[in-house]
Amino acid sequence: MEQSKENVLSALYALRSGLSAISEENDKFRAVKIKNLETVISTGCKMQPYLNELVVNPYYGCIEQWNSFKSLAESFGYGYWKSVILTDLFGEAVNQSNKKEWLISQICNSLNANLLKPLSLRQLYRAGEEIPFNLQFLEWDNNDITARAMSGYICAQWLKSGQCEKSLKTRIVAQQQKLFGKKHSVELQQMLPALSVWNGEMEDSEKRTKEELKVIQGYVEQFYNALQIEFSPVLDVRDWQYLDLVIYYFETRRADTVKEALQLVDREMQTQRLENLIIAATKQICNTLAIGFATLQNTMVTCFNALSAQIAQSTVEVSSQLSRLTSAVKMSNALKSKANVSSEQLMKDVLFIRSQLK
Repeated sequence: MEQSKENVLSALYALRSGLSAISEENDKFRAVKIKNLETVISTGCKMQPYLNELVVNPYYGCIEQWNSFKSLAESFGYGYWKSVILTDLFGEAVNQSNKKEWLISQICNSLNANLLKPLSLRQLYRAGEEIPFNLQFLEWDNNDITARAMSGYICAQWLKSGQCEKSLKTRIVAQQQKLFGKKHSVELQQMLPALSVWNGEMEDSEKRTKEELKVIQGYVEQFYNALQIEFSPVLDVRDWQYLDLVIYYFETRRADTVKEALQLVDREMQTQRLENLIIAATKQICNTLAIGFATLQNTMVTCFNALSAQIAQSTVEVSSQLSRLTSAVKMSNALKSKANVSSEQLMKDVLFIRSQLK
């Protein structure tokens, strides 16, 4: 009986390793998206001369251009950054304002600060003070990396929309019609080629991003299917989010079978203690891994081998893609790196990255 219980516990930890490995892939998935975001933002930050020419002087034949830029600034403002971009990166609506600010700060700090040249939208708006509008950017500190990143993002959207090129051509025509505007029109004409180059850079980045995300999604789905086949007989997929609690009940000898552990989970769900209990369970797993990881690693080898055999039944291409995920070293490292992440959060990561396939 004790040996059977040990085997079950090994399988549960192996399952947690698998979910941790997928969570790591989800981190890479997000990193690829952020890398593309960095390309978009840095491209927008290159557009300072264009903004100075096309936005700063709304009373010199550029009212339409000013309004088109202003409209994009309102559409892709700070609220958009907080909600849409964060939801795209993290897979769920972030309701707490302080958490949004923290996540945005984390994203911006991961960007290459050298690419985020100071691009002050506040100075640009100053030229249009007599035009009534209410933009949140006026509250931004232009030295703040978040404000600079968002400024670059908005400029890139303007470039992608085609309005920048249209505005530049309109300005060239206007200068050509002026008595002493020929020299300036030539200078503006020299700016045009860069627009197609920058658009091409963003398109190439987006294409690369889609290809990288597709590869990650492909082997995550195959890996998840293998986990289902191998471990759903031990613990039903619907209960994987409670994996930490099941392990906790086993390790503290509150349960001798998975069924008994799940009964305890059901009982706790009727109380207000479940959230605190999950935190305690995750902390206990952290301690277990810190103290007896070598022993635990040895007991999981059989489970890892079984999972590898399951994946070997897939196509050769998929198997080669998944080999780095199913090695004992990789899965053990994933288990350790995600030791302080609850099984509930691991499942959220799994469900998010799988949802991107649809």
